[in-house]
Amino acid sequence: MKIHYLISHLEDSEAVRSLPDIFKILRELGHDISLFILSPPPDYLPNDLRNSLLDGLASFPCKHFFETQKSFLAYCNALAKLLRKDRPNLLITSQKKATRAGQIVGHFLNIPVASWQHGSSNQSLFRSRQHLTRFWIADSTASRCYLEDELGIDSGCILSWPNYQPPRSLLWPAEQRSYWQGKTILHIGFIASDHNKKSKTCLVKALSYLQKKRPNLSQEIALLIGNDPFASRKHTYTLKPPLSGKDTRRIARLRDIHLEEIQGNLQTFYVNADLLVQPMQGHENRFHLFEAMASGLPVITSPIPEVKTLINGGRNGLILSKNAPKILAEAINHYLSVPALVEKQGRNAHLWIKEHYNQRKFHEAGIAVIQKIEEILFQERLEKLPHTLPLLLPKENENP
Repeated sequence: MKIHYLISHLEDSEAVRSLPDIFKILRELGHDISLFILSPPPDYLPNDLRNSLLDGLASFPCKHFFETQKSFLAYCNALAKLLRKDRPNLLITSQKKATRAGQIVGHFLNIPVASWQHGSSNQSLFRSRQHLTRFWIADSTASRCYLEDELGIDSGCILSWPNYQPPRSLLWPAEQRSYWQGKTILHIGFIASDHNKKSKTCLVKALSYLQKKRPNLSQEIALLIGNDPFASRKHTYTLKPPLSGKDTRRIARLRDIHLEEIQGNLQTFYVNADLLVQPMQGHENRFHLFEAMASGLPVITSPIPEVKTLINGGRNGLILSKNAPKILAEAINHYLSVPALVEKQGRNAHLWIKEHYNQRKFHEAGIAVIQKIEEILFQERLEKLPHTLPLLLPKENENP
């Protein structure tokens, strides 16, 4: 098949990191694959991601539609022009903007569309466009459950292709990790980005509540802040302080709780943290939960649909009943009171990621997904043939 693969941008995310491996599988199956990117090239990419993309995609056709940001209508027009000129058998879309444009244009040009589902998104927006996509590709079991249970999409239209592959740079240190046993300071990790201000505030207030319950809290915990400058929805790539001035002043009032900030290198952050505390809002990047668990960290996070499967019934961490500082304070206090949970859940999290997300399963799932799409599209073409076959076949009383 001729396949066009459409994405919104090349910002750091698992959807982008997995592109070289996805393209290798498509080529291995004999398909003609090209990459098209709506947004202009990013100002900055982490070196490991840049090198991976350069090495993995060098032999594939790749094109940016525009050198500057454009309107959504401009993206649709450019895509329609491309698809009319170079019509594919299948259009695969990834990320929100590309998925919206691909679904709309593909529908009007009668081109089958397969859309990746990364986490959860605006339900009303997706419900209004369900019929525009022929296939949904869920990047995790949780994403599949979200599509079926929350959006009501027929299970026959959903294909599962787990998208995350933990790097060895995280797996190996996890196997050598010395877990917190309750005799030293507990390093509580939090990953800050441009759009999780409410989560930061929730954490700071939770520590304030906890200090009232544990007056010696400054001798029991330290706060480790990792900076994620690439998760900004504003598409800015300058390094910013992980915490705002207001949050820093709030922490300063927490009477000597040690605060350490790590800029840019999240692998160092994962190695030094003992526990990831990440209350999350709707638009935050779940990728860091996978990374933390691969590193052997238990996770405290929010009751978001796709996270429930990840936490595995409380075996890999804790899910808050809601994003409330007092509830978060109680969760942190639980680990301080039962230190053995940190090692138990941390090891469970690491093993769970290794079992459910690895290169072999990624490869097998990818082949199964693409072959299933081929089979369905071929069958649909066959169903249209009977209308024309009688004209080609000899009549009953005629000699062949």
